[in-house]
Amino acid sequence: MIRLDKQYATININYKIKHDKNTIIRLYSEVGTNDVIADRLNIDAIVAEGFKQATVKYDALEILDKRQEVKELAKENIRANFPKNFFEIQDIVITNIDFSENFKNAIEAKKTAEQDALKEQNQLEVVKFQQQQEIEKYKAEAEKMRLQKAEVSALLNEQKMIEKWDGKLPQYLIITPDSQGMFLQLAQGQGTVGE
Repeated sequence: MIRLDKQYATININYKIKHDKNTIIRLYSEVGTNDVIADRLNIDAIVAEGFKQATVKYDALEILDKRQEVKELAKENIRANFPKNFFEIQDIVITNIDFSENFKNAIEAKKTAEQDALKEQNQLEVVKFQQQQEIEKYKAEAEKMRLQKAEVSALLNEQKMIEKWDGKLPQYLIITPDSQGMFLQLAQGQGTVGE
């Protein structure tokens, strides 16, 4: 199993030395025997780096969601950097892509925090909507009161005119501005109302 930072994976590579006499002679003379080949050619580092290159393109949740895509990219990276002049890769198997419990808990905490923030944002929107409804309610109430006041004011004006009226009919009638401000004299000889 190869451990990479907070990421874990089991990576198995099946490879064999090329069946070419010159390649085999060169491998053993330039690199060494079987027990040192992997260290001297940095096979583990090539595998680890290939996996890292594949995973850095994704955030943690995407790695879990897109495991197959990550595996294929890691395989491509490993194949590209593997010492091809000595070996042929038969198969690369990547299994158990996973994370440490602490890292999983951190991911879960982040998800929870995001959900809580979204919930709070939704609650804020509800409060704003309710406040807007209250404002509209108060505006409607104010408009209703304004109209009632205008109506009451007109009635009060009429009542005050009636209270101040001495019972005598006017001598002149002023026509509204629509009739170009004409004065009409009313008939004389009429007494007071009720005579």
